[in-house]
Formats: sequence, structure tokens, C-alpha cells
Amino acid sequence: MADTDGIYGNLQGRIDAETVGFPATETGSDTRLLKSIFSPDQAETATLLSHRYDTIDEILERSEGGVASAEKAEQVGAMVEYQCVSL
Repeated sequence: MADTDGIYGNLQGRIDAETVGFPATETGSDTRLLKSIFSPDQAETATLLSHRYDTIDEILERSEGGVASAEKAEQVGAMVEYQCVSL
């Protein structure tokens, strides 16, 4: 992934749009925190998640290609296993 800061910025914006919020900081601590939790591929996949409990099929429907559905499903499963997210 060439532009990992952009991926994490997209994730930060997605989280910030939720009820709890996650505002960007001038120091970049928001991006550093996300980088400590998510790999670039996981961050990209996490932008597909919503605040609701969705099935993996519902999450994958929001994907715009790039990564095969089985691979996205595996990424979501790994994120759940490592408690980055819960389904």
C-alpha cells in the first residue's frame, strides 16, 4: 500500500462520522493509534464496517472490489479474532 496515511485518514474520518467520534489531531496521534491497531489492509477493510452488527456478507457488499471477497472475509475474521472489531 503506497499511501498508508491516506488509508488511516479514511478510517479516522469513518470513525469520526459515528456517534462517538474520533477527531483528527494536529499531532497525528489519531493516525499513530490506528496504525498500532490495524494493518493497512485491515484499516481499509475497517472502513466497510458500520456501527451496527452486520453479517460478513453485508460488510462485503460495501466493498468496491480490489480484494477478493474470500480475502476480505478472512481479514474481517482475523480482525475479530484479534479483537480489533467485534461482530
